[in-house]
Amino acid sequence: MSRSMILVLAAAALFSDANAAPSGLPYQLDSEAAFETGCFPPCECPLLIQGPVKGTFVLVPTNFDGLYQHYDVVDVDWRYANGDAHVRVTGRGRYKVGGEVAVQQQMTLDLAVDGGPPGTYDSGLVAGGGQFPRIDVDIALHGFFCHDSAFHVRAGPSTAGVEDTPGTAPLRARPNPFELRTEIDFAMPETGSVFAAVHELSGRRIRTLAAGERYDAGAQRLSWDGTRDGGGQAGGGIYFVVVRAAGRELRGAVVKVGRGR
Repeated sequence: MSRSMILVLAAAALFSDANAAPSGLPYQLDSEAAFETGCFPPCECPLLIQGPVKGTFVLVPTNFDGLYQHYDVVDVDWRYANGDAHVRVTGRGRYKVGGEVAVQQQMTLDLAVDGGPPGTYDSGLVAGGGQFPRIDVDIALHGFFCHDSAFHVRAGPSTAGVEDTPGTAPLRARPNPFELRTEIDFAMPETGSVFAAVHELSGRRIRTLAAGERYDAGAQRLSWDGTRDGGGQAGGGIYFVVVRAAGRELRGAVVKVGRGR
C-alpha cells in the first residue's frame, strides 16, 4: 500500500507481560488538563471559569480503516472546581488518530456537566497525535467561537503497576506503516543481552523478537513480519514495540495495514 501514516511514538508504559483485559486502556488526565468557559475570539469578554481538570477515561480500540485507527472513549469521569464546589463531568465518545500525509486526530465526546443534559464537545479533525498514545487535544461545545466551553484534554495511559523508567527513549521502525515486514533499528552502547517484544494496545505481548540473545556494541536491527508467536498474522492496527538492552528501554509504535488471517 502507498498510504503513509506517520509513525506515532509511544512514550508511555504499556508493556506489561501480563495478559491484560482487552476491554481498553485506562487513561489519566495530567496536570495540564483544563476546563474553561466564557468568551473566545473574536468576541471580547472575560472567561467565567478557568482551571485544572482531574480524572480518568478508557480508550477502547475498535477498527483501523486504512488511514485512521478508531477508538471508543468510555467511562469519562472528570472533575473541576467552580469556586468551592466540585463539578463532575461524565460521558463517552470517540477518538481517531492517523492520516495519509501528516498525523491528524479527532476527539468527539458527549459530556454531561454537573448532572445536566449531555453536550457534544468536538475537536474537529486537527493536526496532532504524533505522540500517541499520549493524547493532547482541545474539544469545545461550539467550535471555540465567542461564548463557548472547552476542555483541554492532556492525558496518558495509566496502566496499573507499570511505570516509566529512567533511560526510556523512543524507538523507530521502517517502513511504518507496513504491510509485510518492518525493520526496527537500535544502537547498543556495549555488548549485552537484548529483550524485545511486540504488544497490543492492551499491553498483552503477542510476539517475542529477542529473548536475551547477546548483541555486539553498535548499530543493530530486529525485524517483525507481522506475525504472532505461533505463526498467525496480527490484524491491522497499532502495535507497540519495546526493546530492553544495556540498561535502557526503547519504545515505539508501528502501524500494520491489512488484515490477519
